[in-house]
Amino acid sequence: MLIDNSMKVMAKVFLRFMLTFLLIYLAIIFFNTIVPLFFIGFSEFDVNEFKISATLYLAALIYSMLVAFAAKCTSVYYDMFTIFSITRKRIMRTINITNVLLTVTGSVVLNLMLLMHDIPDRGLFLIMITLSIYLILNFLNFVAFLGKLFGWYYIVGTFVLLASFILFTVNYIGGFIQMGLFKTEIITFFIVATAGFFLVNNFVLSKRYEYKH
Repeated sequence: MLIDNSMKVMAKVFLRFMLTFLLIYLAIIFFNTIVPLFFIGFSEFDVNEFKISATLYLAALIYSMLVAFAAKCTSVYYDMFTIFSITRKRIMRTINITNVLLTVTGSVVLNLMLLMHDIPDRGLFLIMITLSIYLILNFLNFVAFLGKLFGWYYIVGTFVLLASFILFTVNYIGGFIQMGLFKTEIITFFIVATAGFFLVNNFVLSKRYEYKH
């Protein structure tokens, strides 16, 4: 059965996790957009500026929430499930289903927010956002596995360097997407990279634990 007890537990954990980020988002919106109005006057309230700010904050929040939860799935919840003698296969199935659900949900929310703005090639952005979220989730599962198996000291340093590389190139990739250049190559890279991390996570790293059902 697709939805078993471990999936239900993961769903409850995520809802609590999401609530924390939602409260953070509301606090950011309140202090960054509402509080200043008490000093400059509510007559200065700009609906379009508020819409843009709220969209950017929510997009950043969604990505941050997905990133944090993906890391916790492998580094914390994997161990939590093993304590209750759940098999590796079932744990990874739960994590994989969670990744798919988070990808679909995150992509739908982000693309619905894009409808508030005049953006060309919405179909391309839908594909890119969906693939990028799924790639990030599987990549963070991979990083968390490496950290647990070989030590966080080296893994965190490597991850920081990789994150710096991504930040360095993200503007170029975003520019290529907006200009419609290298679309096939970028999409192919996302698919191949995601498949690679998925296979390594499920058939190599998840089996390295000294744990028997």
